[in-house]
Amino acid sequence: CRERVRARLDVLDLPADHEGEALSVAMRERGMRVMLTGVGGDYGLTGSAYRYADLLRSWDLRSLLAQIETDRRVSGGGWSVSHLFAFGLRPLIPQTWRTAVRPLARRLGWVPGPPRWIPEAFARRVSLAERTRPPVPERGGDFSRRDIWSAFRSGWASRLLETAERAAAEFGIDERHPFFDRRVIEFVLAVPDAQRWRGEVTKYVLRGAMGDRLPSCVYHRVDKADFSPVVPRAVEAVGGSALLEHLTIARLGWVDQARVSEMYRQATHLLAAGDPDYCMPMFRLWMIAGVELWYRAAFVEGTGHGRVQDEAGGGFWPGDPPPETAARLSAAATR
Repeated sequence: CRERVRARLDVLDLPADHEGEALSVAMRERGMRVMLTGVGGDYGLTGSAYRYADLLRSWDLRSLLAQIETDRRVSGGGWSVSHLFAFGLRPLIPQTWRTAVRPLARRLGWVPGPPRWIPEAFARRVSLAERTRPPVPERGGDFSRRDIWSAFRSGWASRLLETAERAAAEFGIDERHPFFDRRVIEFVLAVPDAQRWRGEVTKYVLRGAMGDRLPSCVYHRVDKADFSPVVPRAVEAVGGSALLEHLTIARLGWVDQARVSEMYRQATHLLAAGDPDYCMPMFRLWMIAGVELWYRAAFVEGTGHGRVQDEAGGGFWPGDPPPETAARLSAAATR
């Protein structure tokens, strides 16, 4: 991971992407040059939790209760009362009402603001809330379809495609993503949500189309691979507490060191206790570590400024960044 950051001068890919490089090596050694991926299948064909809102709006309470019961029963369905409000009731509240009560809701903590580990002054200076606001689909149509439209247009989708293309190119492989073909996207947006998600079965229409080509164990599978355990191992591999407790980007004012340290302690405690809630904070810590390693590689290592050998091995603890560097980055962030 450190080598990738130095070579690319960019933040880290996701941990599972790094672990998948062994597959790319094997493909290159066998002379394979093109890979068809399944990227985008989840976006378009898994279905949307906003089906709750669609069923409520149509007063189809029988189907709503059946869907809730299914979600409660299926492992990983994630059903809770809060989900029923977020994906069922809240979308039906008129936008003018939501706008009117948002200041009060924000003060009460009902509407999330910038992450607590990002200083408020920095978030305001770089207009973080505006820059991370998801795209707003056109009004009309069902909520599920608008949610899928947003997924294809999200920043995550763009980042995923860009980093995947770069990583594949480094191994001489050309990735193709059939589910991002415009005709396929138009199709999955056009079909009713019952064709995407029916009872316990997601990708319903895809299973129907590919049924004679899939092994039975794949056709009937309703669970998914979970790469979450890879993330804490990756965080430790790039430095763990030694890295996250001494952040240069905290001195720049990009993150709050105390809150990042506390997030790391809480995540490791949840992991040791076997609590799956460790996953989200570990992903955040991975992103923070990626920005930290990028900054060190781009602006500290090789500059001769403030280099102290890392006792943990494999890197350097930079001192305070050069004043001109800090000023230049602050100005760029402001722009």
